[in-house]
Amino acid sequence: MKTGELIQRVQSLYSKGVESDDSRLTNRHIYNKLLTARDSVIFKNKQYSNMHNKDSIYQIVDCENLEQANLSDCSCYALNDCYVSKTSCELPEIKYFNGELLIANVSSIDGAIRFNKTTFEQFKYIGGNRFTANKPWYFIKNNYLYVSNTYKMKQIRIKAAFTNPVKAYLYDCKNGTNCKDLYEAEFPVPEEFIDEIISYAINELVTTLYRTREDLSNDSKDSIIQNSK
Repeated sequence: MKTGELIQRVQSLYSKGVESDDSRLTNRHIYNKLLTARDSVIFKNKQYSNMHNKDSIYQIVDCENLEQANLSDCSCYALNDCYVSKTSCELPEIKYFNGELLIANVSSIDGAIRFNKTTFEQFKYIGGNRFTANKPWYFIKNNYLYVSNTYKMKQIRIKAAFTNPVKAYLYDCKNGTNCKDLYEAEFPVPEEFIDEIISYAINELVTTLYRTREDLSNDSKDSIIQNSK
């Protein structure tokens, strides 16, 4: 479902359940609650431990302007003829699940080359193994994507679950700005969890509203009591 449609559904249902003219919420506030709901319903719920296998939680981001990485950055001294590239700007934040980054795959733009996952710490030992030294590898360090054995490659594609789907949708490392309509971004959750996420978000919003009203009411009473002394 598109982000804009989801926000509208929450706004409509929330407004019906709250009796006040000043209860309308900003789209940003609703979106942030939807992110909280997505985390709680999907990523923090142990009964959904196989959620990482669901294709609908992932987004595809194309990274342009790959640049050669300094060897001291990647600690790959053990690799012969090591050629490592990195994205020229940071990736949008990627979600963790069970202690690992939720990355489905890293590939060339056309999908012809698939990169094998490793870590910054493990990468320097790859060159010592004749079966792995010339394979394409990737790792994430300081929110940058590093890829090895890329030589002339200037673009890379990553499919991952991002913390903020809109930021991933608008990501444009080449131009720095993006003219896409953020409300057209797909909200990356399985269709069967949409209603549960909406319900969770609305409950959070209503709870926050009434808690705020109660705090204001208590402050008003305290003020009256203080002034009557």
